[in-house]
Amino acid sequence: MIKTHKYLYAAASVVLSVMVSSCGLLPFGGGQKSDHYNPEMDQLLLVGTYTDSKSEGVYSFTYNPHSHHLQHKGTFITPNPTYMALDRRKAALYMVNETDKNAMVTSAAIDGQTGRLSALNSSYTLGDGSAYIATVGHDQVVTANYGGGSITLFDADKKGMLGQPDWHILLGDKGVSRPHATVVSPDGKDLLVTDLGQDKVYHFYVNRSNPPLTIDLDNLSLPKGTGPRHLVFDEKGKYVYLIAEKKPVVYVYKHKGGALEEVQKVELSLPAGTFGQHIALSPDGHFLYTSHTDGRNVITVFRVDAQTGRLNRVGEQKVGAKPRHFTFNPGATMLAVACRDADKVEFYDRDRTTGLLKPLTDLSIKVSRPAFVLWTTQL
Repeated sequence: MIKTHKYLYAAASVVLSVMVSSCGLLPFGGGQKSDHYNPEMDQLLLVGTYTDSKSEGVYSFTYNPHSHHLQHKGTFITPNPTYMALDRRKAALYMVNETDKNAMVTSAAIDGQTGRLSALNSSYTLGDGSAYIATVGHDQVVTANYGGGSITLFDADKKGMLGQPDWHILLGDKGVSRPHATVVSPDGKDLLVTDLGQDKVYHFYVNRSNPPLTIDLDNLSLPKGTGPRHLVFDEKGKYVYLIAEKKPVVYVYKHKGGALEEVQKVELSLPAGTFGQHIALSPDGHFLYTSHTDGRNVITVFRVDAQTGRLNRVGEQKVGAKPRHFTFNPGATMLAVACRDADKVEFYDRDRTTGLLKPLTDLSIKVSRPAFVLWTTQL
């Protein structure tokens, strides 16, 4: 059944309206494919793009870590695949199709030998402008629908085939609520949703039975005009790091069972008109990276205090225009940055001791309006 829930907040009251139609659960079992890093193997890069100019969809590349050679393996044609996630078995790729109307989520099978993608199916998100996607356990995916003020939960089978929307949850009025990220805790028990428009972070409990998501009415409110965009958990789920879009600020929270307690607020010395984009921890958890755009196109590097979770800024790296997303290579010795308005993916060497970045000027991918980069071992 499609369950649509709407949460409207007025003073201390909560109004809930529910619509029900048809859809079922498609649970499945199985283990997660191993992702051990082998420096001898070729690696796979997938670049998602905005297709309103010259790009056509997702571009697949193999990367040889010895020769630093990138080879284009194929193009998966689909509209605006601006955020992507691998399923837990790494057999399928899920992507949002970020369109103003009739937004969809699409799944594609990944050829483990060539890295090429082949279509499985698509399903409407029931919310416009879907901007983020994440896996929930082994058999579900959830999207943040920025233009629709909602999140949508889908079931999937073991091949990556998506069902129809199972749960569609409205967080507020369209145009007021602006969900931008759906992030699941490392233990899989909590889902945090950033709402850029309402300056909130919503918490949902993730359940093994129906209902699969239960909202926690005690959610986090940020100062008006903050615009929470993306967040990341540390490996143990003890701390959460959040980047704001509308203000050059990063928050550190202590996390327990979905509750967030502020530990630190870091204000960055960036020009007015600078907007936050993405945030990520290095795989070892020692460094945090943030990207900002417009006023200044930079990635800022912070050292993380292992005991307190607090941040200490250690450096800044200028990058190409509009660094919407970035990711680490397997081994975390490099960083790939999707610079949308520079029409290229840039690469940086990363010092694992200092966390600092150094441009690799002889290595880049020229592609129109890149929005997302996924970098993994050959499947």
